[in-house]
Amino acid sequence: LKGKIDDHFEKILQVVTQELNLTKIDNYKNMLLQTVCVCFWYSVEKTIAFYSLHGLLEPVLKTLFACIDKFTEDYKLRRSVYGLVSILEEPHKLPHAIKQGLGQIFVTLVEQCDKIVTLNEKESSCEDIEDDGAKESKKENEKKEPTAKDSTANLGSDSDSDYQPSESDNPVGGDYDLYFN
Repeated sequence: LKGKIDDHFEKILQVVTQELNLTKIDNYKNMLLQTVCVCFWYSVEKTIAFYSLHGLLEPVLKTLFACIDKFTEDYKLRRSVYGLVSILEEPHKLPHAIKQGLGQIFVTLVEQCDKIVTLNEKESSCEDIEDDGAKESKKENEKKEPTAKDSTANLGSDSDSDYQPSESDNPVGGDYDLYFN
């Protein structure tokens, strides 16, 4: 991706900046700030140069740090981490305004990374619980062998509400909820 949108990069920053100034909608503002983070990841130098040229570097960073706590999903957190880490890659090239805020950048990075770890731990524990439930359910199903009477019991009935799909009914495999919800 890097180098592929250079011709459009300034326009992206212009649109994002205009929208940041206009929006009152928090979710939209958070999406725009994530875009700013991705722009930092893409090119710290170009992003800083653009915002510095227009006198917006400090206001954009203040807005980012004021709203970054609202990033709660893994992908949002990762975007912020990528952007902030990119800023730190070459600290000697940073303008004075950013150098003064390096402490805040480091603290924010640690907080964002901690949130990611916490989310991953929660997801992992939920998956373990789901896996345990699936194992128990499979054991119960193995205990009960279906008979010909079971498979023909509802033939001719007007209601299919008692129908319970089996694994052989799903050629793709996996959880039915993933396909029908």
